[in-house]
Amino acid sequence: MSRFRLNPTQLLDIQVRAFANSIPLTVLVGKHDKEVELTENEREAAKLAIWYVIKRAWGKSTAVQKASGSFDECNKSNVGRAISDVFPDEYFHALERSKNVNLHVDFNN
Repeated sequence: MSRFRLNPTQLLDIQVRAFANSIPLTVLVGKHDKEVELTENEREAAKLAIWYVIKRAWGKSTAVQKASGSFDECNKSNVGRAISDVFPDEYFHALERSKNVNLHVDFNN
C-alpha cells in the first residue's frame, strides 16, 4: 500500500489556510473590551499577515505592518489583535527565541 506524503511547502500551505480560516469576525478593543467588527480589508490583511508569519517566519509587528499597508483603510491594531487571537499564546515569543538560537548557531560555526 502506497503512502500519501505531503512536501513541506504543501504542509505550510495547509497551515496557512487553517489559521486564515480561524480569523475572528470581531476583536476586543480598549480597557472595557469593546467588541469591534473587522472590515473585509482588515480580514484580508490578517490573512496576509498570517502568510508572512508562517511562510516567511516574520514577527507579528513586521507582518502586520506589511500586510496592513497593502489594503486601504485598514486599522493595524485590529489586524494585530486578530492574528494574536489566531495563534496560540507565546507563539511569537517562541518564534523569536528560535530565530535567535539559529542566529547564535550560525555565528559559532
